[in-house]
Amino acid sequence: RVLQQLGLARNRLVQLALLLGLLAGGGWAAGEVSTLFRPNKFTSQLQRNYTALLRASADRPHLRYPDLQPTTESVVRHAPLAAFNTLARPWPWEGDSVRYVAAGLENLLLLVLLGMVIVAVVRGHAGRLPFALVAALLLYCLLLAALLGLTTPNLGTLSRYRTTFLPFLLLLLLQNDYVRRWLK
Repeated sequence: RVLQQLGLARNRLVQLALLLGLLAGGGWAAGEVSTLFRPNKFTSQLQRNYTALLRASADRPHLRYPDLQPTTESVVRHAPLAAFNTLARPWPWEGDSVRYVAAGLENLLLLVLLGMVIVAVVRGHAGRLPFALVAALLLYCLLLAALLGLTTPNLGTLSRYRTTFLPFLLLLLLQNDYVRRWLK
């Protein structure tokens, strides 16, 4: 925001590049401070968590990533599907309880809102939040959704853990012009 006020980051692409640069620099600095944050250590721990929780979830609805390997390339390749699964699963027909049906209906509503946001953005009615805030919140939500989807195969647990980013995602989904008119 300071760079915007100084006139150095008025362009949205520059703001996005600064945000991604800050994230990359923070990741590099964290890796230098502690080996726990180095890519190979991080991805191998991610794989261990996924494998252990998958074994514990064998008799319940769960996510499967059979090709997931403890490499940065594999994690990046599986991240989009994991983020989608975090938002969309469980489906209403998965599971054998009312809780899974309710969670599935909630997920369908989230997907409808996401579709409305895409239409609003394409038509130029994205909303009133500042671009830098939207970019930061969207990046946070996507990263957390991908990490949760990759480390938490149990669908019940996944639904609980996604509360870490759901309020921010709802803020983004509900602030566009179409949803605001629909809610009135």
